[in-house]
Amino acid sequence: MLIGALGTACLGKLAKFFFRVKRPELSKRREAVFSYAFPSSHANSLFYFVAFLTAHAGQDPSTPLAHGVTTFAVTTAYTVTVLYARVVIDSDHTVNQCVGGAVLGS
Repeated sequence: MLIGALGTACLGKLAKFFFRVKRPELSKRREAVFSYAFPSSHANSLFYFVAFLTAHAGQDPSTPLAHGVTTFAVTTAYTVTVLYARVVIDSDHTVNQCVGGAVLGS
């Protein structure tokens, strides 16, 4: 898990350096001028953990399918809530930036 999380984080940082997409102008972050926003690091790491936890929950054959479905539903709901806040409340990202991070993290 740790190696995957670190690998995903490093890949996200490399992608930010490669694409160099600025944050939205309405961003409330002071360092918005100096930081890149695509792909979203929050989306990247959170969707990695959604994928990891869901896959881990489904590995044990003695565990009912409902456990994996519940894990996926709860972690996805949390992740969508965080990303909603990043786009709508903080204006730190656009939807496309979050989707890019989600695809990279999954």
